Amino acid sequence: MLQVCNAAYGAPAVSAAQLPRPSASQLAWENAAVGLFLHYDLQVAHPHWTVANARTRDPFLCRRPPNTDQWLRVAKAMGAKYAVYVCKHDSGYMFFQCHAYPFGLSYSKWGGGKVDMVRRFVDSCHKFGIKPGLYCSLATNRFWHVTGNYVRSGKGRPAALQAAYARICEQMETRLWSHYGPLFYCWFDGGELSVKQGGPDLTPLLQKFQPKMVGFQGPVGMPGGLTRWIGNEAGYAPNPCWETVSQPSQPGGGDANGKLWQPAEVDISVLAGDQWFWRPGRANPMLTLRQLVNIYYDSVGHGCNLIVNAPIDPHGRIAKTVRDRLAEFGREIRRRFSKPLGQTSGTGHTVVLAFGHAVAINNIMIMEAIAHGQRVRQYQVQGRTADRWVTICRGQSIGHEWLWRFKPIKVTAVRLVVLKSIGKPMIRRLAAYDVK
Repeated sequence: MLQVCNAAYGAPAVSAAQLPRPSASQLAWENAAVGLFLHYDLQVAHPHWTVANARTRDPFLCRRPPNTDQWLRVAKAMGAKYAVYVCKHDSGYMFFQCHAYPFGLSYSKWGGGKVDMVRRFVDSCHKFGIKPGLYCSLATNRFWHVTGNYVRSGKGRPAALQAAYARICEQMETRLWSHYGPLFYCWFDGGELSVKQGGPDLTPLLQKFQPKMVGFQGPVGMPGGLTRWIGNEAGYAPNPCWETVSQPSQPGGGDANGKLWQPAEVDISVLAGDQWFWRPGRANPMLTLRQLVNIYYDSVGHGCNLIVNAPIDPHGRIAKTVRDRLAEFGREIRRRFSKPLGQTSGTGHTVVLAFGHAVAINNIMIMEAIAHGQRVRQYQVQGRTADRWVTICRGQSIGHEWLWRFKPIKVTAVRLVVLKSIGKPMIRRLAAYDVK
């Protein structure tokens, strides 16, 4: 029996007009679906680096600055629509021109202190049509003895040093957000302290320099909107998985009745064993193609974005083995989903896709028109066999995209039957595939 439910899961009655909806920036981020992560920090070139000696060493072992075009060619081949470059990780080393403190490319002998890797990265993104994103974690900074957002955490947390670090964070972010043009995405990682807790005052800077940028675990007042961590680095999102949460940056599968639109991102490294940085002189085993495809189904196919890390080696390049695997992954996803047997869209509690003749299918893709909110609360997909409709799969959440795979079945039509919804369901896409 079909049901329009204004009190789904015991929540107070709401109408479709009251449902949370994505900002334009969040919607663009969700449509991008797949991103490439680029991790590098001092330990890759100098496994035994310390703050004391790192200032006197070039951050790369290569004689010339890395060719960032090579990085973005990998993103293109993988099918990524955005890329996130780690320009300041736990070491505190700034891979961009900034004088917030004397630990970065501005103070390096390499390149005469003039090289700016963020500028090179952003320019390469534009060249290859990839949306640029930056990772600049403020929660940890070994140069400044910061862990968990606090200077000298556990040692009295001196207020003067904490205030000085907050101003340094503002100076770093001002440089990043004001010198490279509009940015698509920013990974904060680990959350940020509020101003009252001794953290930097970032919201005014965002409003001034990057009002359309989306942030991962950023300030609650981020004008472009936020995304959240799925809660693991194993490559899967739960079922169901909702686009909304009840608390900012709440990890996991979300809350069907949450008032905040904050979609999830699944982050993995192509290197096996949750390894984010290249390890010189050691084995760097990779995930198999099969593992990556399964991860795609359990991430993008569960309504989330997927960001895959390609670690940069000591020579400033992505190793050939990594390049080949990610290109293979991109080809396989395109092979599976670029040519549906049929597709349609529609509104209402029943959407039918007719083929006109019997076809074998084994994959279904469903997408809601999430610009109008996540409305579907329970549904099933049925296939028309020779003499009857049979249920192929059933679920609760759809959101941006949901993928189902199953044993092949011959049908002349499939239909999406929404059993519970808030307001009229709005289906952006119903597509069927025969994946060999």
